[in-house]
Amino acid sequence: MKIKKIILILSILVVSMLNIGSDFKEYKTLKNNKSPIIKKENLPDEFSDETYNLIIDFIEKTRQLDYEWILYFDYCTGEILKCVKGKSEEVIVTFDENEFKNNPVASIHNHPKNILSPPSAKNFGILKRAFDDYELIAGLEYFWILKAKGLHEHLIEDMNRASEIAFDVSYIFCINHYKKGSVFNKMQDLRYGYELLKYINDENISDIQLTKLEYQYE
Repeated sequence: MKIKKIILILSILVVSMLNIGSDFKEYKTLKNNKSPIIKKENLPDEFSDETYNLIIDFIEKTRQLDYEWILYFDYCTGEILKCVKGKSEEVIVTFDENEFKNNPVASIHNHPKNILSPPSAKNFGILKRAFDDYELIAGLEYFWILKAKGLHEHLIEDMNRASEIAFDVSYIFCINHYKKGSVFNKMQDLRYGYELLKYINDENISDIQLTKLEYQYE
């Protein structure tokens, strides 16, 4: 009986690891670097303490990297459900239709320094995933929370267009006021984020919400 129980436990662990993804082992070995963080009270109320610890751990592991990682997790328990390693400008994730049906799901991914910190057009893919309630983006300059519970496929085209316009406006503004370099990048990040926030929140798109958080040292 003991042997059968051990085999059952090992089988569950193997299946769990396969669901999380083969990159999870590498993610766990990433070094934590001292980084500015976000405060627990600025996260959605339904995020648990365990989820907050997961988010801080992710920020400290990925903020200095020049490529992307993404985690999908249960935001009530802090359990990691899927882990995928990406490239310098993207991370590709495939899903099984019923993969997360029993979990309240959020995701978090990092935007390296060569990418603006606010959501890009690709990040609005959350609008076609019914299981995905929140998309968190740990950018170099700011931390972003995109809330989109349920399916909102009717908004995808509008949000893609809004993202493109916001990027063009921010680039034109900065090219007329700053030389290319760190100041240019930071100001474009600010302006692009401002345009997105204005479009989503000021235009009363009630189905989704975008929040910008500033990092702070403890």
